[in-house]
Amino acid sequence: MDEHGQRTLIYLAALQTIPGELYEAAELEGANLFQRIRHVTIPQTRLVLIMLHEQHDQHQPGLRDRDVPDPLEQVRASSSAASYSSPGGL
Repeated sequence: MDEHGQRTLIYLAALQTIPGELYEAAELEGANLFQRIRHVTIPQTRLVLIMLHEQHDQHQPGLRDRDVPDPLEQVRASSSAASYSSPGGL
């Protein structure tokens, strides 16, 4: 099973742990499908979603891992280079 299949299986297992009574109560309160997803499904699976997202970030290079210049790193590099090259920086 590939990585995406494993994550899907984990998320489906998390969905099955949500008590049906929560959806029933939300429906009785007048919640539509989007509201039930937002107020029942997402909060109940939040920890699994976070874990799967972090696991995905570890295996997939994101925008942070590409050759995108970090402005703070550029400032630090230029200030440290200036402090080593000038006699006053020692």
